[in-house]
Amino acid sequence: MRVLQQLLKTKVLLSALLFVYTITVISRVPHGVLNEIAHRKSDLTHHHTTSESEERAASVSVGEDTAFAALGEGLGLEEAEGGAVGAEVESQDATLEAVLPLGEFDLGSGEEEDGEDVDFDTREEYRNARLPAMRVAAVEPSHAPRAGGVPIMVRGTGFSAVTTSGREIGRKLQVTIGGVACGETRWISGEVLKCLVPGGSGTALEVAVRPCSCSNATGASPASFDAQSTATFSYTEDLLVGLAAMEPPLQLGGEGGVGLHAGQLVGEPGLEVVASDGWFGGGGAEGTCAISPEASRVLPRGDWPQRHATCAVVGRSGSLWGSRLGQHIDRHEAVFRVDNAPSGSKFTQDVGKKVTYQVLDPNWAEALLGTASSGSPHVARWWMGTATVVLWSQRSQSQFVQLRYLYPDADILMLRPSIEVLVRSQVEHFASRLREAGLAGPKSLGVAAERLGSLLPALAMASRVCDKVEVFGVFKRCGLHSRCRHTFFDDTSPTELDRPGLEVESKIVMALGAAGVVNTTTPVRMREDGTFVKNPSLRGPKPESGGLCDEVMCRTSNKRSEFQCTDNTKTATGEVESNSCRCEKTWGGRFCERDLLMLGRPKLASKVMHGIDLNYRGSLLMGRRDIEGRLVEDEDGGGGAAAGQAGFIELPEGTTRNRTVQGDRYELARGMFERLPADDESLFAFLPPGSIRTRSSSSRRKLDTCAVVGNSGSILHKPLGAEIDNHTMVYRFNQAPTAGYERYTGVKTTHESLNSAWVKALVDTAEEGGSGLAKGNAWRWRKPDTSLVLFEMFDVAGILQKTKEQNANKDRWWKNNFATLRSRWPNKEVLPYNPLFVAWAYRKYGDLKRRFTQLDLGNFPGEKPMSGFYAVLFLLQCCEKVDLYGFEAYQESHGSDVMGTKYHYFDNAVPRHNSHSFDLTQYIYRAIAHANPKRMRIRS
Repeated sequence: MRVLQQLLKTKVLLSALLFVYTITVISRVPHGVLNEIAHRKSDLTHHHTTSESEERAASVSVGEDTAFAALGEGLGLEEAEGGAVGAEVESQDATLEAVLPLGEFDLGSGEEEDGEDVDFDTREEYRNARLPAMRVAAVEPSHAPRAGGVPIMVRGTGFSAVTTSGREIGRKLQVTIGGVACGETRWISGEVLKCLVPGGSGTALEVAVRPCSCSNATGASPASFDAQSTATFSYTEDLLVGLAAMEPPLQLGGEGGVGLHAGQLVGEPGLEVVASDGWFGGGGAEGTCAISPEASRVLPRGDWPQRHATCAVVGRSGSLWGSRLGQHIDRHEAVFRVDNAPSGSKFTQDVGKKVTYQVLDPNWAEALLGTASSGSPHVARWWMGTATVVLWSQRSQSQFVQLRYLYPDADILMLRPSIEVLVRSQVEHFASRLREAGLAGPKSLGVAAERLGSLLPALAMASRVCDKVEVFGVFKRCGLHSRCRHTFFDDTSPTELDRPGLEVESKIVMALGAAGVVNTTTPVRMREDGTFVKNPSLRGPKPESGGLCDEVMCRTSNKRSEFQCTDNTKTATGEVESNSCRCEKTWGGRFCERDLLMLGRPKLASKVMHGIDLNYRGSLLMGRRDIEGRLVEDEDGGGGAAAGQAGFIELPEGTTRNRTVQGDRYELARGMFERLPADDESLFAFLPPGSIRTRSSSSRRKLDTCAVVGNSGSILHKPLGAEIDNHTMVYRFNQAPTAGYERYTGVKTTHESLNSAWVKALVDTAEEGGSGLAKGNAWRWRKPDTSLVLFEMFDVAGILQKTKEQNANKDRWWKNNFATLRSRWPNKEVLPYNPLFVAWAYRKYGDLKRRFTQLDLGNFPGEKPMSGFYAVLFLLQCCEKVDLYGFEAYQESHGSDVMGTKYHYFDNAVPRHNSHSFDLTQYIYRAIAHANPKRMRIRS
């Protein structure tokens, strides 16, 4: 017992001495360094802690403790962290050698390149960073509504700091417009900033960029502007007021009556309508129009007598979705609704149910009549007794006559022709002014009034019969307060042909609002407490509080907070160091600016790709040559096969996991077989022969340079259109438009992938036996020599998610549509991926997903590979060099973040939840590019 007591006393004494020594050492360490140690230890734990097992977590913890023990002994913090990262990489390397088979990763470069050293967080590198002079060169767009809340691009130079090693990192910057801070400034690159436009007014306002800074305890003012600027910004309404005042001035109202009536059919001087035997619009002296005898017999005796104190004109914009403005709209004495925009039912809360006037263009007037196959007209009765149907086009005379005969007691009004003439002339003149002022694209000059729908005629009528007109649901406001959708009642999107007209229409309404003719500053939504939101809410604090400074490159920071200046984060310049950046798994450094996949010797990207062979040795296309020897007699005709013959492709065992009727075999009828391309040479059908080469190490013929152009909004960050067009093959997806985006996307398209939705759009809208253009405007081919690529005809990921019956239906659907495409456009190259290639690519996706998981680089819940993944692997087989444009890891938070990178650069679509693992796909692209930089580059 005495021995034990003595031992305990000794242990207590040693512990006390150790404690005193520790306190003595710590007391000599500056307090700021201790804070930094704690801060960096937290970061290191975030980067390297895993959840695979308690044992692995413990080993990482030991590594961290060792690193911080080294720091306590006098090593620099960054060196210790670098050592920990280096030890982790070495450990992973040993694990890979032990558990992964040695494989081939050639792809033609023939070289293994070492990565950078891992001790990248050297404090001195950031403290002595060089801050280049900033210059603002352009603002895109250079105008936005007075309400603000719209993101714009500020282009220039010097927006990055340059470290002592020459690496660019983001600067904490703030953009101001006319001296007012943007609601938020977000750093994109050394050449691009994003600004969330503050509310305001004026034209030719100075756009300035300054470093973010905070007032200190003595009340020092923020740093002065330090960027040279040659760019200005204007608020759209202020520009439009000037255009509206030009001769002839913009107007839709004016004196005079509203409706066409019998009292005008007398031929007296100054009257605009005379009787004639011809149809409406034919003959007559200048300033007159003709009307048919049938129409003259059903015209009312006098003009429309109703007048109203307050009127609401309700458009179709998706901004009304979720607005809760229904009761507010219905309080107006009269409510105008246009074309097919509904009211009531599930839309009552947002748009109300009151309908005083339903204004219809000729197409919707015809739809209202709905002539049956028997020839007997059938009229929807929703408007009877509640609303007045208003027709406004010369082409609507027939519908007007039919409705008046069918329902003589109903209110059916035909606007007088002078109103239609006025609307047409205003559209023509104002579109020209917008184009000359740079407020609309070149296609706006060809806008026809009848393609705009009934909004402007409704405003013209409302301006004449109402004392006060308020406009709802015209302007597109989406992101923060409403779903990004074109209309509030369905999920349709405007076509490329519709967009110029919608642009002109909204600018005309905005000009009328700016001139005070109508009120366009109506509420955009109602809050839960019954108060109104007058304008789109800016992110973060209101403009007068100074706006938000950017958090630079903190890639996983979904919630941004106002920059706080503290002693521990501010350098001498007050703008380079930042608060904690919690980085994604494959990024590191104080600002998450270091790509971890490029670090290590060999670099981490090579470790990811180790043993994963990305060289596919079979046919890329489903071609006749590969199937010719596999034609067999089929008793049931192979789904309608001619002469009872069918072909098949034998798939690797287990590919379909017994989810198809055929099992691991892709079968096709004789008719489909005959429509297939001959072999992979069809890939090069429309390409210059001099661009095709045969590699000495392979019989496969390859192109020299290929560009694969994704649809991410990131493609608008840098104008690389000319560079894209300089490639031999340019591969795009799903009819993504280039018109209006040429500077960024280029215009050349040699190959285009279409998913099932776009194939359906093409087949459904094509004219039977047509020459290649779809009827209507839902589809347009790129050009005759663009090859169509079908990557989903055999879709492993889709098969594994469906039942046998569903897979049989989908297989039948694809084969029927492939036959339709080939029969209607026999001179068009329609190239389906080979099922063997698809199965191979799907396995590679699984291999890479497991590898990234093994290396603790993330968890990836997405259902299936993206089309871009298949395209990249496809092009790596048929191109010597592949460049990627417009690929960015989409985050679901971007869907509600007006400043975030959009899923598509050309619309406001958002992907289905968990449809893809966007992070994993980006990691794969980067790993391939970094491991084999001579074969693939990520350009934007």
